[in-house]
Amino acid sequence: MDSAPPPSDRDLHGVLTALSHAAADLVAQPLRPVSEHLCGYIESLWSERPGAVWLTGWVSRDVGQEFAVVVADRRKYAGAVAIACYDRPDLPPHAHAFIGLLQTDWQPTPETTDVFAFIGPELKRFIRSVSPLRLQDGPGFAAEFGRVQTLCHVGRVNALRGAMLSGRSWLPDTGALSGASVKAAADEIMVLPGFGCFVQGWILSPTKRLVRLSLKLADRVLHSMPGGLYFLPRPDLGSAMPGMPTLLDRAGFVAVLTGALQPEDLVAPVLKAWFSDGTSVNFPLDPLAIRRLGHALPFEAILRLFPGAANESFFDRCASAIRHEVTGRLAEAQPLNRAPPAERVLVVALPAQASDVRLVIDQIAYRLGGRRPAPAVVLLAELGAARAQLPSLAAQIEAATGAPCATFLIEDTGRPLFALATVLDMLGARRFLFLGAGVFPDAAAWTEGLDACMGDDEALAVITATNGMVLGGLAWTTAGFRQWLDEDGLPIGATHTEALLERGGTVAGGARLVQGSGRPDLLIESVDAVRHGKGHAA
Repeated sequence: MDSAPPPSDRDLHGVLTALSHAAADLVAQPLRPVSEHLCGYIESLWSERPGAVWLTGWVSRDVGQEFAVVVADRRKYAGAVAIACYDRPDLPPHAHAFIGLLQTDWQPTPETTDVFAFIGPELKRFIRSVSPLRLQDGPGFAAEFGRVQTLCHVGRVNALRGAMLSGRSWLPDTGALSGASVKAAADEIMVLPGFGCFVQGWILSPTKRLVRLSLKLADRVLHSMPGGLYFLPRPDLGSAMPGMPTLLDRAGFVAVLTGALQPEDLVAPVLKAWFSDGTSVNFPLDPLAIRRLGHALPFEAILRLFPGAANESFFDRCASAIRHEVTGRLAEAQPLNRAPPAERVLVVALPAQASDVRLVIDQIAYRLGGRRPAPAVVLLAELGAARAQLPSLAAQIEAATGAPCATFLIEDTGRPLFALATVLDMLGARRFLFLGAGVFPDAAAWTEGLDACMGDDEALAVITATNGMVLGGLAWTTAGFRQWLDEDGLPIGATHTEALLERGGTVAGGARLVQGSGRPDLLIESVDAVRHGKGHAA
């Protein structure tokens, strides 16, 4: 049987690694589970992470506390075990109960039924799993460890507790297990997929100084940026830690944590607080504190925590993630009826007011009713009240004009050009005339715009409103529009449609605008400024 010097609390991983390497040389040897060599049972398991499986059970007193093993479960795996032992009244005198850690590449599954661990170097003595084998979760195992740790009289229980509390561990709640008098919570977790999150909360630690934070969401781990953590006074927490005014002066915290966060990760938050002595404690957080930016909160909510966000070192990465989020949503277009292919299309974004929608439909019917040839018609609406009327509106246009009318639902008719590109691709359109929401072209603009749509000129023609300051519509080729999008891009904020005015083009006419844009998201405007080289460059 392998022996090793008793490990220090911080050296358990090194001891188990050395024993695992020794076990790797034994894997090729034959294994024979002879009943007279059975020396104990594994009663429960918890698979903490790849390479770390925690065990409970009982074993003969002469087995030792750290030993190499070969695990057999349909195939063989090298490993090493460290255990701490305590007396249990149901066991014979030659045995004691244990709780321990198995370091191995083997991982249990819900289908695991019969596992053997042969003890090196002889590989004669072995322990095996009971049937049925109990698979525990992290909180359950931690609670069991907490109950028995004071009973352990053999083995390095402090080293095992240290392994359970190590920085690699993500047990949801390690405060009681660590013995540290630390409390923490998050008031708000503002998440941004592709970047990370912004967290506001509090932590009360009377004896240890907080230096950084990590956050686990699902299986994703984020870390606070250097310089991205600051503190605020929280006098409202005085009843939790009475008589400690200096502690309350820095009890509140705000942090930016970065990592490759994905939308599917936004569950099961666990906060890890790192202290100046190198230790850490984990705290489960309320899932209701998670708010997705751009969905539950506007992006400018970041400015509450970092008022100068556009000048922070993290902003370029943050801006890139915001742009990716916004463009992904703005580009979505869901067809509501069958959309037959059409080479030439009139695409109209419907306004919000029902009375304005009726005027738009009347104008389309009037302008296309006697025109031959005429383009197909496409109506764009948001997922609001206008959606309910789309099928009947399409039927009215088809009856009045004889032209097919397709309908699409989009995210934002005030920022429609990303969705326009999607719709044109779906229809296979070669040329188009587009009219923005609430835009009513004059007679000249209707005539010139439709002529451009049905003609062969590849130049851009624009319809303007508000004395030429606002883009009301455009007629162009799909190829030209796509090339412009790819080369110059498109703002995602208040100047979304005005970007085409900067490009220039023939003015096809003017229009009346009855639907103005809403209040811009201040941070979105900063994202656009970064994109055009006007903002912070890290």
